[in-house]
Amino acid sequence: AILPLFKERLIACNVIPADEPCDFYYQRPPTLRIQPGPSTRKVAAHNDATYGHQDGEVNFWMPLSDPNLTKTDLWAESEPEKGDFQPLGARLGEVVVFHGSSCKHYVPKNRSTFTRVSLDFRIGVEGYFDPRWKMFGTKADHTRRTARL
Repeated sequence: AILPLFKERLIACNVIPADEPCDFYYQRPPTLRIQPGPSTRKVAAHNDATYGHQDGEVNFWMPLSDPNLTKTDLWAESEPEKGDFQPLGARLGEVVVFHGSSCKHYVPKNRSTFTRVSLDFRIGVEGYFDPRWKMFGTKADHTRRTARL
């Protein structure tokens, strides 16, 4: 039930009109991330535009392991190039939304003895996302499906 809630939020922020249907382009399948612990590996700070993603999509991230056990969270800046990284603070089973195409984000080392598992995906919004656009320099882009609400 993420899309109806996302649409309500976009309407409340005057991003899309309330009285018209809107197409949403969602990544399918989502990306499963697994980070065994203890580990010295981390994901360096980056924005997804670096990897060819367009600005018209929004990131959704959900921990599937308890961040209280792994002590590992997704960190992101509040605005592009601000550098004020803070943990997003999603609890087990919650979903957080951020603009990963422009805001840098990263996952620090998992120093715990537990494995960190998370799920992430992106959703493009009609009028801001071009479904025909291709990521330059990639061999396999994320596949997408369309939902009209």
